[in-house]
Amino acid sequence: MRILVLLLATAAPTWAQNAVRVVRPVPVLPFAPAALFAAPSGLSAPAPVLPSGAKLTAAPSLAPTLALPPAAVNAVSARQAAVAAEAVPVVAAQAVAPALGVVPAAEVSGPAANDAAPLPVNRKALSAAARASARTRTRAKGVSQTKVPSAAAAATFFDGASEFPEMVESAAVDGFVRELREPARVLREMGVQGTVTVYGSARIPSPEKAKAAYDAAVAKYGGRPRTAVGKKALSEARAQVRASRWYAEAQRFGALVVEKSGGKLAVVSGGGPGIMEGANRGAFEAGGKSVGYNILLPHEQSANPYLTKGLSFDFTNFTTRKMNLRHGAMGLAYFPGGFGTMDELFEVLTLMQTGKMPKVPIVLVGEKSYWNKILRFREFAHQGLISKADLDLFEFAETAEEAWSAIESHYKK
Repeated sequence: MRILVLLLATAAPTWAQNAVRVVRPVPVLPFAPAALFAAPSGLSAPAPVLPSGAKLTAAPSLAPTLALPPAAVNAVSARQAAVAAEAVPVVAAQAVAPALGVVPAAEVSGPAANDAAPLPVNRKALSAAARASARTRTRAKGVSQTKVPSAAAAATFFDGASEFPEMVESAAVDGFVRELREPARVLREMGVQGTVTVYGSARIPSPEKAKAAYDAAVAKYGGRPRTAVGKKALSEARAQVRASRWYAEAQRFGALVVEKSGGKLAVVSGGGPGIMEGANRGAFEAGGKSVGYNILLPHEQSANPYLTKGLSFDFTNFTTRKMNLRHGAMGLAYFPGGFGTMDELFEVLTLMQTGKMPKVPIVLVGEKSYWNKILRFREFAHQGLISKADLDLFEFAETAEEAWSAIESHYKK
């Protein structure tokens, strides 16, 4: 049976008041003037010590951990409730009382009960008991009290995400799976029997645009500019004109794929400008199917206008985009490009080298001297970093015709 021990604020022994203050002041509850402690279940509580003539007012029972009664919850603030919950439970107080040299109020009898002299209190021991009790309560609450770290406190992962993997929403996973499967399903429904994928720089303009930019630079700075700004602008314009020849080759290659396959093969690219646009444009203008796997970026790249209706896909994830670009391709043609093109090239070479992808013809389109200048492939083998046989995973082609011939001959062997 639980019996409440009512310690009147005006009559409580000094040791009891000090014991309460050592941990934290207990907020005054509606049935003042008292601070309430509850006796634990199964233990008999000492009789309350009351001043002469005082009457004990009935009060709601309290849980051993000082949970507030329903009547009190509405009367105290949330902060007061939190403070009360942190007070030392009576279980701990009673357990350590003998060790502290504290005499419970029930052991003080007669008139001396109200005039009892202060007894020494071991404050460190009482604080330790309070901490031990708090830990016990925390463990008792179990899993329900476990807090999941917020995204702000989480680490940043390899892909830039700031959330723990187990917290990833299912919608994001569903989107990943959808990007992986949807394009292949749509291509089958639209009668595509095979694909040839073209990679290359998004920065190489068409010959028409390159010439227009060069003419504009000449008109502004003259054919032989004298200023540093003019010289730089004209030099860059000339470089774009030279590079635009690869846009033209990609355009011719796209047309050849459609014509030589009788329209059975679709031309696939990353769907963006530059070399990708050139290949799509060639297939589109030849009457074939032109597929674009565009990547959504915050600052650049939108789908080019030479994509077959229904065959333009927007990806949010580079991984699923790259997988679709190579998936089911009968040939892979790499034109001059930057980091993205090199990333895609070396990923495919690694997959074939390790047997994780079927070997299909890989053609590096452009002057062989150009490729060997930016990537000294034989040096890899010379340094013992790859085997000489790995150099047979790809071949070179300087024209669109040579590139198509390399793919075609692979299947005639």
